[in-house]
Amino acid sequence: MSDDQSTLIDEKTAEKRHEPVIPVNQLTSQLIQYLTGGTQTNADLMWLSSGKYYVHTMVNVPSQGGLFEVTNSSNYQDYSNLIIYELKGDDAHQHGNSTQR
Repeated sequence: MSDDQSTLIDEKTAEKRHEPVIPVNQLTSQLIQYLTGGTQTNADLMWLSSGKYYVHTMVNVPSQGGLFEVTNSSNYQDYSNLIIYELKGDDAHQHGNSTQR
């Protein structure tokens, strides 16, 4: 995403949901790798959602420092009504902390 595009993104235009968002660590990165069919991930967060969103959708995650971008997804809605999204922050939109705000 270019700097010009990122300046247009703010908390008003970001997707707001009340669904589980899990920080990616050594354990959850293995789970994501398994769920996506063996592909490596560089995601910061894993988002479990019932909604359908496009790659590059911006999502506001206040508990994790701000805005994150959808970079990949695995759709399990055929039997679980769940889509697992990989979220990635950038220096302009997330602070790399996991404290509540």
